[in-house]
Amino acid sequence: KQDIPRIRFLEKSFKLKVGDYTLSGRLDRADDLPDGTLEIIDYKTGRSKTEKEAAEDLQLFIYALAAQECFSLPASRLTLYFLDDDTRVSVEPDAEKLEAVKTEIQNIADEINRSDFAPTPTQHKCKHCPFNKICDASMA
Repeated sequence: KQDIPRIRFLEKSFKLKVGDYTLSGRLDRADDLPDGTLEIIDYKTGRSKTEKEAAEDLQLFIYALAAQECFSLPASRLTLYFLDDDTRVSVEPDAEKLEAVKTEIQNIADEINRSDFAPTPTQHKCKHCPFNKICDASMA
């Protein structure tokens, strides 16, 4: 017999403050776990990922930060649920990773604010890029 999940949130919006920046988003789902923490579940279509790839998924860790800082509910399990093949991949966040994610968010936002977007051309990328006709670095 499979336990029935205790759903805490579905499609829960958040505004997460990180340094000078505010990120807004929406958690697909969060379930209460027996230890009082959350399992955050992000539904995906397409090719499933490995546990190693899930551990590098910035979006999942942003959701964990949002749960902790916006709702005062720590997450102990972050799960990608792949609808196409009905598989789940889970990782456990830790405080060190969450702090690293805060730094990464700030660095990305700083880069966006500087509009410092050096081109990274490859034939494949350039072929599909809408700017390939006007970009000096295009390989298309």
